[in-house]
Amino acid sequence: MTQGKRAVKKRKFPGKAVWAVLMAALLLLVAAVLIASVRITEVTVEGNSHYTEEEVTDMLLPEERDRISIVCYLKYRFGEREDIPFVESYEMTFSGMHSLEIILYEKSIVGCIEYMGSYMYFDKDGIVVESAPEKETSIPVVTGLTFERIVLYQKLPVPNEDVFGEILNLTQLLQVYQIPVSQIYFDPSNQATLTLADSVKEDGTALSLAGVRVLLGDRQDMEEKISELKSQMGHLNGLEGVLHLETYQRNALNPRYIFDPT
Repeated sequence: MTQGKRAVKKRKFPGKAVWAVLMAALLLLVAAVLIASVRITEVTVEGNSHYTEEEVTDMLLPEERDRISIVCYLKYRFGEREDIPFVESYEMTFSGMHSLEIILYEKSIVGCIEYMGSYMYFDKDGIVVESAPEKETSIPVVTGLTFERIVLYQKLPVPNEDVFGEILNLTQLLQVYQIPVSQIYFDPSNQATLTLADSVKEDGTALSLAGVRVLLGDRQDMEEKISELKSQMGHLNGLEGVLHLETYQRNALNPRYIFDPT
């Protein structure tokens, strides 16, 4: 090498492999931004009788970021499930990038008991499955009975098993015959009285029944009494008073029942 001359070092540029890595990273970044910008704009809810679609959506997607499709999916797939009163479980299905379908599986509740400022809801087996500070309008409250202690997820502690069976039988019959009841009262001799509730028939006709009480008497022929009450509901619309079904007779040819107006 000639004295006084310096060696010139060639500048090296990134190779094809490096450029490929950079491009892949850039594409992933762009894809992540695009995915993060996809939001849920349409939500449908099935199986909900206690809540509106808006209420269910607000409970399951409480934050704005929860409306981002990828965030919603990851939260549902790997996160903890939201605890919704009266709901046993739920499923989420994405029918599109912007569409979400929610299916609720509600608890089978037949009645409730007011206890220490809360309403304790029980299922068809008498198990207390829910506690809430307010009464659900579609579920009858059982009154007239005394409970020393009610524990969530345990059986109602009714001292008399006959009364316990009558409660479960009556509440289930009311559900089967779709009779709207706000209260079921048991007097000291275990005679049952219903307080009806306003409702809407399948054809959209409103029934004003909140002013009617129904004396059922003892447990004998209870299903027949409830069936008879179902057939009388149209005649009770708009009335106020007491219907006496405790005088029901199974073999009566032309049964008549007393209605005492208030």
